[in-house]
Amino acid sequence: MFRIIFYLVLSWLIYYLIRSLISGIGGSARNKREAEAGLDDEMLNCPECETFFPSRIGITKRAGGGRHSFCSVSCAEKFAERGGPPETGDEQA
Repeated sequence: MFRIIFYLVLSWLIYYLIRSLISGIGGSARNKREAEAGLDDEMLNCPECETFFPSRIGITKRAGGGRHSFCSVSCAEKFAERGGPPETGDEQA
């Protein structure tokens, strides 16, 4: 009777060990794929401050007659108050 219990416990330990090793290998590949997916994030240009930012953190608002993505809420508010992009000074009248 003790021999049967011993073999059952030993079998369960071997099963658990093999299962942990296999899930560890698969988990590493899954984590690597998830990390690489984040690298494909598109970089956008803020129409207010002209900085580049990842699209996943952008603030999308309707302002100035269109839909724009901003790097922050403050840039979106400034853009909306002015009604368009900031004056650059390079434009000739």
